[in-house]
Amino acid sequence: MMVDKESFLLKLKSEFSARVQLRHCSADAIDNDEPIFGNESRLQLDSLDALELILLIEEHFGIKIRNGPSSRAIFKSFNTVGEYLLGEVDSSRLSAFLGGLERGTECEVQGVH
Repeated sequence: MMVDKESFLLKLKSEFSARVQLRHCSADAIDNDEPIFGNESRLQLDSLDALELILLIEEHFGIKIRNGPSSRAIFKSFNTVGEYLLGEVDSSRLSAFLGGLERGTECEVQGVH
């Protein structure tokens, strides 16, 4: 079964946003190619938020991503995270993750979390 990348990325962003309590920024207001972390990111996330994304991936997909140069490339954007997971995770596990999509449309840059 083929997993729709856009639906998968929206669900991934939704799960992550809920975990780190991004109250002022909805999942579909986060561009798939914008930086998640670092000075270029408008989301203003920190290392604890990065850990939350790592834990989300471990819990849902059983994949452990170690810190290093390759992990920085993986966590550049939701698109790069999604590409990595779509290439590494069994399609049945990806499909199970997709159950229950929620959508939102707003993003307020100031006071993100």
